[in-house]
Amino acid sequence: MIFIDQKGRLRWRRILIAAGLAMSLGFGAGILEEWRQRATAVAAAVPEVGACDRFAADVSDPERRAHPVSNEDLKPAAAIAACRTALQEAPGFPLFHFQLGRGLWLDGDGKSALRHFMMAAELGHRAAARVAGLLLIGQEAEELRTKGFDYLQAAAESGDGVAQRHLAGILRRPDLGFGDLVAARRWLGEAAAKGDATAELALGEMLADGEGGAADKSEARRIYRKHAVRGNLEAQWLLSQADRGKPGELGEAAEDWLRLAADRGHPGAQYDLALLEGASEAPDRELFWMHRAAERAYEPATRFLVKRYAARLSAGPAGDGGLVGYEDAFSWLLSVAKAGDSEAEAVLRQVLGPDDQELPGWIEELRGLDGKAESLGLD
Repeated sequence: MIFIDQKGRLRWRRILIAAGLAMSLGFGAGILEEWRQRATAVAAAVPEVGACDRFAADVSDPERRAHPVSNEDLKPAAAIAACRTALQEAPGFPLFHFQLGRGLWLDGDGKSALRHFMMAAELGHRAAARVAGLLLIGQEAEELRTKGFDYLQAAAESGDGVAQRHLAGILRRPDLGFGDLVAARRWLGEAAAKGDATAELALGEMLADGEGGAADKSEARRIYRKHAVRGNLEAQWLLSQADRGKPGELGEAAEDWLRLAADRGHPGAQYDLALLEGASEAPDRELFWMHRAAERAYEPATRFLVKRYAARLSAGPAGDGGLVGYEDAFSWLLSVAKAGDSEAEAVLRQVLGPDDQELPGWIEELRGLDGKAESLGLD
């Protein structure tokens, strides 16, 4: 990429602004001079495809010049060495900065990776602008979040479909300070037009709920069905929601989609199916599906089970627990508390006492909770 004429002056200004932001991230004062030198460098010609491309080309980068390398297959040390060598020969070539950043990121050096992503973004690389934008939006400083949003928007406006989808996601989050549902809907439409299934499904949700414009449930259902018949798991679950009849009831087709999505492992579908089984007076199936969803860390399912088993413990060892035994309820709550669930821990703290003589022998396992014996009243 060549820096000349009025474009060179504009890019110079942007590089200096970005360098100042990089300094605020703790990169050090030397970054300003280094970026000044890079900003004024002139690449005489586009470098030939080399080891940096072969070792670090990214599948989401429309400007890649070699077969993409997955995160699992990328060898960080080799990629970093190759891309640093490439940058010595072509310091102003943005693709090499992006690919070096990727190697550094997978090597665990996030700060250096962000530095090269930002450099590539300032040099006009779309995928780098998307990645740098997403990383900066997660920063606490408002100035950095704003810079991240600008990067992401620039990538979206340049036609990067992945950036368009991510930008829409940010715009649907008013808590991040950039909420704009109308714009989010537009960006999802553009990404969907490029064949992005995830974006099109998100657009379907906005259409179904009337977010950012008039509701169009028929179009939402068409989108869901289009991807459901292609085997998209999320679409199958969404279609089961769209085809619901009265609240709490499912039509035959909707239930078929729900059961298919649950069988294939969608936690939301498993949770919904558990509720359906409970409403159909099939408590054994209700618990089966609720546990399946909780095993996949689906928070509503975990909360349901914590409350169910808390009620079982409160009835005492001799109480009527239905399908759930006292020891089974305790064991499950114990496992969840060990994983850090504060509600499960609070239930155990409330039910148990250090002098309770009726507690079974396996309660001693509770003493193995790191640092939690005192909070559970067992010391």
